Amino acid sequence: MISRACFERKWITTKHSKTNADPILIEKAIYAFELLGNLVENGINLIFKGGTGLMLLIPELKRLSIDLDIITEEEDLRLYESFDALIKKGVFKKWEEDKRPIERKIPKSHFKFYYNSSIERRMAYIMLDIVKMPSPFPKTIEKPIIIPLFEAEKEVKVCIPTLNGFTGDKLSAFAPTTIGIPYGKEKSMEIIKQLFDLGILFEYITDLKEIRQSYKKIADIEASYRDMSLPTDTFLCDTIQASFLISQLDFHGSIENVYTRELRDGIRRIRNHIVGGRYTFSNAKEDASKVACLAFLIKDGRLDMDIEGLKQNRGDVERIKEVLLPEEFGILNKLKAISPESFYLWAVATEVMPEDENDK
Repeated sequence: MISRACFERKWITTKHSKTNADPILIEKAIYAFELLGNLVENGINLIFKGGTGLMLLIPELKRLSIDLDIITEEEDLRLYESFDALIKKGVFKKWEEDKRPIERKIPKSHFKFYYNSSIERRMAYIMLDIVKMPSPFPKTIEKPIIIPLFEAEKEVKVCIPTLNGFTGDKLSAFAPTTIGIPYGKEKSMEIIKQLFDLGILFEYITDLKEIRQSYKKIADIEASYRDMSLPTDTFLCDTIQASFLISQLDFHGSIENVYTRELRDGIRRIRNHIVGGRYTFSNAKEDASKVACLAFLIKDGRLDMDIEGLKQNRGDVERIKEVLLPEEFGILNKLKAISPESFYLWAVATEVMPEDENDK
């Protein structure tokens, strides 16, 4: 699918010079999309999701993701036959299952696909994560497998959630004490990846009702895997709390605990995966305000909010001059001076804007 020249060291180093992204990650991303295209060409019925899927949905390359996450109902034998076929005629040299201890009830399996790395000058691999289940997304679309990192010899299309459905999925993953990627498992960067991706998605979302529909379905599934019988609002409150902890970092009187230390670590570690290599605590606070606002709107059922108007108005500092946040979020009043857009979103989220603003 991908032009063979794109796997060569010269091509990858040229892309590195243009994006300032890690050449190892550039190479892995190219191979990941080659693997995806191979699976589709071999007739595997799948839905492509995860951080790598976001690279197809967003027009500008923001973050390099190197693992493949797919949903399918294909039988194992059918999958293994497809794996063997793509090894015989493609760039991958071998595959193997990465067997792990059974994690709760999640019907998930993991596979490594090996290739000869021109950058690392050794055998490297792409991880394929497969969840066996029907599609949880209210809508899906077909997107051609095309991104700025490579040239395709032919167009191959893959089934992927809509941007709004994708947002609901990502939102469920950013709930680190309940259904999301958990604290305390050495996954600090994975937690912050969800925050970063949601910050990007926020700029493109159009339909809160579709986001909620996707979120509710996926949250219920994730809760069932964990034997949790809690209302959806509990998970959204978890997301809001994580967003709050990030937003209040380094303020006088801020909370410092094991969670904030892990969040700080993730913010620092994600920088190598960001195109351009820059992601500051201020950037993280901006993203956290977007996530908190989105979680509040869904939790409170404010699904008719003019989301485009909200995005346009958040830069209007005149509207927040006299506004103060509720006492439980009072420390975030400091955002007004240093990040008025972030404060605006927290004000809308907590419904302390003047009445006409909350209704917009």
